[in-house]
Amino acid sequence: FSLWMISMALMGILIILLQMHAVGATATLAKHSTRAALDANLIPRIDLRRPAAKLVQDLQKAAAADGPGFFYLVNHGIPETVFDNTIREARKFHTLSASKKLQLSAVGYGGGHGSTKGYVPPNTEGSYAKDTSDVRPEVEQASGKPNTRESLVFRYPEEQNVSKELYCIDYDRFLHAIATEASNSSRGDVPLRLSHAGDKLIPMSEVAAAARRFFLPNRWPDDGDLPDFRAATESYFQEMRRLAYRMFHLFSEVLKEQHSTVVTETVFRSINSSTSLPHDKAMVTYNMVRYPPSSAGDDAFGIADHTDWEAFTLLYPTYLHDKHLDWFETQHSMVNGTSDGGLRQEGNPNIDPASGIAFTGLEVWFRDRWVAVPHVPGAIIVNQGEMLSRLSGGMLKAPVHRVLAHNDFERYSLVSFWAPNYDAVLPDSEHDGGWVAAGEHYLRRNGLFG
Repeated sequence: FSLWMISMALMGILIILLQMHAVGATATLAKHSTRAALDANLIPRIDLRRPAAKLVQDLQKAAAADGPGFFYLVNHGIPETVFDNTIREARKFHTLSASKKLQLSAVGYGGGHGSTKGYVPPNTEGSYAKDTSDVRPEVEQASGKPNTRESLVFRYPEEQNVSKELYCIDYDRFLHAIATEASNSSRGDVPLRLSHAGDKLIPMSEVAAAARRFFLPNRWPDDGDLPDFRAATESYFQEMRRLAYRMFHLFSEVLKEQHSTVVTETVFRSINSSTSLPHDKAMVTYNMVRYPPSSAGDDAFGIADHTDWEAFTLLYPTYLHDKHLDWFETQHSMVNGTSDGGLRQEGNPNIDPASGIAFTGLEVWFRDRWVAVPHVPGAIIVNQGEMLSRLSGGMLKAPVHRVLAHNDFERYSLVSFWAPNYDAVLPDSEHDGGWVAAGEHYLRRNGLFG
């Protein structure tokens, strides 16, 4: 009898402890969900079903310098299965052995500096310096921290698509040609200054070599390891390209509407009076990113604080769900109630159970604080980059943002960074009144030279 009484007492204590844990978990969930839901209301939304003229007006407001520099695209027409299939294949890649992933190492591919195309291990990149478009006050210093994420990187165009372009054939002639175009622009008295780091001119041979590395063929996992990877990934690329081309057009209209004439007249004339930012051979980087579960402190980052150096970014972040797993993994997860690596989402304090809004660690510096940019189900997150900031004379913000490392759950992000053609020109932030080729800005900020 005494043993029975002791057992019942212990059982009662256990039930009380479990109830206390559940209350605590609910409170935590409410806290994180409330922040995500409230901060989500600070991020504008753009409905792509709206008429074109209305869309330009919406984008003007959403991208304005007094806004967060981020907005949600809804009703974009891309099936959710496109993202789900790509996330599933990205996870398969990232669960390969380290030795297999490193066979595709982006570090040193093609020689030279930095990461080009392929696999980028954790703590390889990061430690970003402030750009002139950084809106933080002086007292808010850059963290200087490395990125704890890992990613698989693809870049386009590839060499077979630009082999006849002058910047691939003869770089000196290319520079002369765009300088001549600039001299015929409305700012003909302004020198075209190119290829610099601070006030030190970079040898043209180094820039030309960096350009060739950018256009090298992409590197794909072995079909024997991942037979469905390429088809799913290229389907995602195709959908992103279609959407990005539409965004190029919309942002071009915004630049014209904002009447930053000194900038836009020069840019559009320098690209043969095009009515849109030139993007038929747009420079794009795709990242398939994994953020592993981490107990790191608040001073560790999946990706450290930075501004994006392209024109704009299209982002789809998510936690792993059963739909991202193979059938066998799903069954194993259901039987065991959990899986290694934080796969199960029940009780995830970062997901609002009512709306599905999920805080995946992305934050933007806005109104003198770090604001959460949670993912709204079905939406694509967009942010502006340094190129749009320069082209608009600062009227379009390039927001400072980061992704926190600390999280009990595994996260993935599909990211594409979009820039105009290599031979478009941008205002040169390091030489007052000067200009720089968009491709060279892209290469330098990617660490491929300088």
